[in-house]
Amino acid sequence: MRKIIKNLKIWQQLLIVSILFAIPIIVLLFFLLSSHNKSIQNTKYEISGLEFLDPVHSIISSLPKYHCYALSSKICNINANTELKTIEIKIDSYFDILINSLNDYSNILNINDKILTNLGKEYLLPNKLKQQWEKYKSIPLTSEISLLKEEYLALLNNILSLNRYIANESHLILDPDLDSYYLMDISILVMPETFKQISDIIHLCASVSSNDSTKDNKSDLFQYYSTTLENDLVHRINYGIDVARRFDYQFYGLSSGLQKDIPIEMKSYENSLKDYLRRLKTIQADISLNFVNDIKNSTISVLSSGDTFWRSVTTELKALLHTRYDDYVFKKYQALIIGIALAIIAFILVFLISSRISKTLIFLRKISDSIAEGDMAKATENLKLAIDKGYLILDNHLTKQTIKDELLILFQRTNTMTINLKTLINQLKSSAQKVADSTFKISNSARELETTVAEQAASTNEVNATSREISANSSSLAKTMNKISAMASESADIVDKGLKGLAEINSTMSSLIASAKIITEKLHTIQEKSENITQVIETITKVANQTNLLSLNAAIEAEKAGKFGIGFSVVAQEIRRLADQTSVAALDIEDMIKEMQSAVNEGVTVVENYSNETKISSEKTVFISNNITNAIDQIRKLEPELEDINEGMQMQSEAANQIKEAMEQLNIVANQTRDALIEFNKATNQLNEVVSMMNEEINKFIFDK
Repeated sequence: MRKIIKNLKIWQQLLIVSILFAIPIIVLLFFLLSSHNKSIQNTKYEISGLEFLDPVHSIISSLPKYHCYALSSKICNINANTELKTIEIKIDSYFDILINSLNDYSNILNINDKILTNLGKEYLLPNKLKQQWEKYKSIPLTSEISLLKEEYLALLNNILSLNRYIANESHLILDPDLDSYYLMDISILVMPETFKQISDIIHLCASVSSNDSTKDNKSDLFQYYSTTLENDLVHRINYGIDVARRFDYQFYGLSSGLQKDIPIEMKSYENSLKDYLRRLKTIQADISLNFVNDIKNSTISVLSSGDTFWRSVTTELKALLHTRYDDYVFKKYQALIIGIALAIIAFILVFLISSRISKTLIFLRKISDSIAEGDMAKATENLKLAIDKGYLILDNHLTKQTIKDELLILFQRTNTMTINLKTLINQLKSSAQKVADSTFKISNSARELETTVAEQAASTNEVNATSREISANSSSLAKTMNKISAMASESADIVDKGLKGLAEINSTMSSLIASAKIITEKLHTIQEKSENITQVIETITKVANQTNLLSLNAAIEAEKAGKFGIGFSVVAQEIRRLADQTSVAALDIEDMIKEMQSAVNEGVTVVENYSNETKISSEKTVFISNNITNAIDQIRKLEPELEDINEGMQMQSEAANQIKEAMEQLNIVANQTRDALIEFNKATNQLNEVVSMMNEEINKFIFDK
């Protein structure tokens, strides 16, 4: 089910939900219309029953008149042929109407040959009843009263049975409204029973004889019929009319016929009936054959009054039923129209709401697709179009509390997201450009630093070579000075031997002059190399200071780069530490070089003096013999100085070894610096790659077309 729903569009889902909600409403509307149709059908049955019973009621009200005239003519020898003929014609017409209406109401009221035969009530068929009527009216007036009575009662009872059958089949007995129900009770049940009672009174009057033995019994029957009419039937009629009038307002408004006309007819009928009952009571004491003729007029009068009242009640009942029928039809079509109107309104609302939701979501989808594709210009254009179409309202007065439309809130959040995303991308683009520029500068600085470190390594190698040469020269010079010291000692011994060693002294002095010259040259060479070392040391110091500054700048740029510059910051700190170590080592070397230069300068001075003195001594060798004692003294004085020179040479040799070790350490530091710069370059390249990738992703976003 979820899979199916996911594959449906929003408007399709809303349509399905609307249909699901509409189904119970349609079912309720169906039951409501069915209920109205049933009520309409029942009312139609009742109206049909009343229309079918019109001739039946006319027959019921006319038969007692006909029977009364027939009995009075027979008993009292009164000529009533005119009245009988008139009533006979009416009854014939009523039967004809009844037979003709059978075709119209046979299916509705279930009254046809087949149905009544199956029920064993074929005697209720109108043609059968008419045959009974023909048989009854064909009885000669000279016949026995009992025969007339028998045929009359058979006919009347069958017609009354037809009346009850039609009342049942037409649902008149089940009438739901109080006003029409009590009128139905009067019209269908009470009035036929009243006419039946009057017929019994007519028979009672006709059966009166002069036999005294039956007077008491006849008097009791008169009393019974009188009491029944007055206390039961008349009271029932009054009660029914009263209830119908009292509750009439509850059903389709007040009926003027029921409220005004019926009470008047009822009063007239009641007066006529009371007069009739009063006459019966006056003759109970003297029952004789003559009283039939006396009461005939009262009977005909009460029957006529009853017929008029009955017709009024039936007419009013029909009016109430027609009013109910019209009301049911109106309510049915009202419910149908309201249901259809509500369905149309609901459909229109669903269509409008689903259309709005669908269009809104289409706009949101377009905006989301544009953002996903990086086309921020198109997303902004769609947002402006949404504002123009009213899907998005930008109003500072609208807050979260005042906005209830989730789609409007969603649109506003999308608009805010687009603006924030656009700002974020612009900031990111600017930051990426700054990072790229910083990376470029750092890369250039790293290359410069790498070049400087390479130069520093080369200079360090040169210094290292020079240091090794100085060390070698210092060692050689120390050995030479040792020899000179030994030779000076030997010269002191030889001087003691005399003049014969002058030649050897002269030769030795020549060697000393040459050695002094060599020593002087070596010392000058050492001095020059030490000056070169001083320059190299200054260069190293400058490089170290520059490296320190570059590492500080790199650390600052790394801080600006944030998390992308963490690795670079570590490398910058390591370079700074190495630069500090290099600077300190260079200062130490510079101090040692200065000490070595001072010692070399002193050595050069001493050697030059010694060389000059030796030269002078050599030139004056011829005079040595005369000044041998002075020469020996000078030689003795020279021996401590030579020892000092020897010690200076040894110190110079040690200093040269220290310089050599310092240069080797500096070379190691330079190599470490070079390796660190290689790693630094790798990190810089990686940072450049990250910045390039970030720029590529940022460049996917289009802000202007």
